[in-house]
Amino acid sequence: MNIEKQKRFIINFFYFVILFGLSILIVRFALPALFPFAIALLVTLLLRPLVRLCVEKLHFNRKAASALFVVLFYGTIGLLVVLLVIKLIGYIGIFIARLPEFFNQTVTPALNAATSKLSELIENFDAHGTVDIDETAAKVISSLSTAISDFSGKALAFVGSYATSVPSLLLNIVITIISTVFMLMDYDSIKAFIVRQLPDEKRRFIASVAEHLGKVIWKYLTSYLIIMLITFAELALGLFCVGEKNPFGLAAGIAVFDILPVVGSGTVLVPWAVISMLTGNVGRGVGLIIVWGIISVIRQIIEPKIVGDTVGMHPLLTLFAMLFGNFVYGGLGIFLVPITIALCQNLQEQGIIHLYKTAPADERAAETAETGGIAEKLRGLIGRLGKKKNKTDKNDKNGDGGNAS
Repeated sequence: MNIEKQKRFIINFFYFVILFGLSILIVRFALPALFPFAIALLVTLLLRPLVRLCVEKLHFNRKAASALFVVLFYGTIGLLVVLLVIKLIGYIGIFIARLPEFFNQTVTPALNAATSKLSELIENFDAHGTVDIDETAAKVISSLSTAISDFSGKALAFVGSYATSVPSLLLNIVITIISTVFMLMDYDSIKAFIVRQLPDEKRRFIASVAEHLGKVIWKYLTSYLIIMLITFAELALGLFCVGEKNPFGLAAGIAVFDILPVVGSGTVLVPWAVISMLTGNVGRGVGLIIVWGIISVIRQIIEPKIVGDTVGMHPLLTLFAMLFGNFVYGGLGIFLVPITIALCQNLQEQGIIHLYKTAPADERAAETAETGGIAEKLRGLIGRLGKKKNKTDKNDKNGDGGNAS
């Protein structure tokens, strides 16, 4: 009996290792190629309840409603990004225009003072004149010129690499938008086709997994929508305090950047702060750095809590899943690993899979009542959307049953 358990353990262990290795390969190499379709699927899940509402309640044509919501969604994001880029380009233009003045008024006096101090030190320590000051200064200037040339070359190469990737980026954006339109239009047909290809004995299990996965992804998107709204409020208040004339539009654009993995609000706020300080507006630059610091700290505190409460995971487990996912899979792992763990937890609670021992139902209810959660308090904000999503899932299930038969 012990030998059988050991064999089973070894087989399960190697099975897990193989799956783990395959998951790394898929996320690292295959998923980036399919990234536009993955984004299109997430946006489809997000917009589908709204399209269903317009079709059923307002009697819109499905194709027209799908195209309308896709245009509104991507158009809004594009408008915010363009507004943000125009603002940054304006600041960069001001910085370039004032660069000669800044160099003459700040850099040159500082270099002259440093040269004078260096000359005094050399004269004090080298009374016999064994050091040629002019030769030393020429060497220093030559080294600085070489360093500046190397930096300029690397900067141009960096900008060039990004410039060459612009066509590929635009192509991916177009593919994402077109894929979203077709997925929204033909979601039911695509889903029914996939269900028909499944083996009969596995159809129920896979359908249950897909249903729970959709619910987990919806909750996950909802949690990050809440985080984005909180970040937007913080940014709007912070930009207003530093004297920005259009705080709400910029806050919305930066909040979109902040929700992206690895990117974050610092990608916009830190360069903006540096340019502001270099162009003489030190107060604004310091204020932007303070705003970025506050947002980063609050984000690190609330993100595990809100995501965990929304998808039904402990905040500590959520934080561990995010860190582990980022370490193993990169930026996408921040989303993929928590979603996978939440899916397994939901399937375990429904008795579909059995991966670990669970506490009795009364103990779990007592723990939930004791700990509470932010998501419970914010559920009123998304209650109607959740109800419409559940209704949509039931209608889809009935429709799939009819298609399968």
